[in-house]
Amino acid sequence: MVTVKVKDIIRRILKHPIGRGIIANVIGGIILAILSFLFVVIKSLLSRVKIVKAFDETINFLNNTVEIKIYLLAIIILIVAYVFLYKKYLVSLVLSMFNDDSESHADSNVSKISMSSTAFFSYRVAKAFPGVRGIEWISEPKSAIKNLEVLLKDPLIFDSAPDIEGVVKRPIWFFRGHQSIDIFKFEKINRTKCLINFSECKIEKIAVYRCEPYYREFVYVELSPEDQTGLYNYTESDIERRVKNFGYADEEYGLYKGKYKITRNEYDDGAAEIHGKIVDVAGNVELRVRYLTKYNFLITGKFSPYNSPRFDMESEKYFNGVITGGVRYDEMFEFLKSLKKYNRFN
Repeated sequence: MVTVKVKDIIRRILKHPIGRGIIANVIGGIILAILSFLFVVIKSLLSRVKIVKAFDETINFLNNTVEIKIYLLAIIILIVAYVFLYKKYLVSLVLSMFNDDSESHADSNVSKISMSSTAFFSYRVAKAFPGVRGIEWISEPKSAIKNLEVLLKDPLIFDSAPDIEGVVKRPIWFFRGHQSIDIFKFEKINRTKCLINFSECKIEKIAVYRCEPYYREFVYVELSPEDQTGLYNYTESDIERRVKNFGYADEEYGLYKGKYKITRNEYDDGAAEIHGKIVDVAGNVELRVRYLTKYNFLITGKFSPYNSPRFDMESEKYFNGVITGGVRYDEMFEFLKSLKKYNRFN
């Protein structure tokens, strides 16, 4: 069942020229009726007669034949002509009594998307990597950050999208093995490091793939390892064990007020001990993920060929292999190129 708010209906009527004209005429009629009523009431008070009798006298007056000076008739005709010719200005005046400036600009601030996720991603890739065809590496972290700033600029989340297959409010996604999530945030931390969603990304290099058909395009991102935060003090054997099990090692923590690091458990509890005091951190803490070894992932449109069961099941060995040295990049890219167009039933 579709529900429509009364204010939305009124807004649509006010936007339509016929609706505006009707409303202006109705308001004009109401004003005329009010003025007529006030005339009768005032006449009744001045004549010290009942209102009903004043109404009767007014109606009799209107039914009588009266003489009118030519100049008065000319003035009346001019007034009527002025109202008719400048009706649109009177309509604007009436509408200004109802329109709220904040509401009139609200629709212009709404972000809308009408392209499919893969078409939108291809559009962003063209702007971020102009002139590129095929696979091209950007091995300079500073340059890679500049490319990613364009690729992942706002908006990443749209307020409105039509109910059409392939068109979504969150079109750009992260994929790696069984992991996938929409990319909703990008922030440059410094010249070689950025924040993508919750992940701290110290860029080592990226590769962009531009091709026909456009829906196969992607950006491959590879990260350099970072030092531990000091919250957990993992040993070398801890890190080696995690690499053996998952292909990489990371740590999750909370960043309170942009400077105080707290453990993931403290983040989950919404409280932490800082400088010897128990502090309620809820609402002022951000989740962060830091990679202690090399890490990599794919950025592409949501409904690309990489959003598939085969990618989920087979891609992890390629992603892990290229950062540990067991798989060549060309082997991984050939696997990615072999994936079929997205099909929600495959």
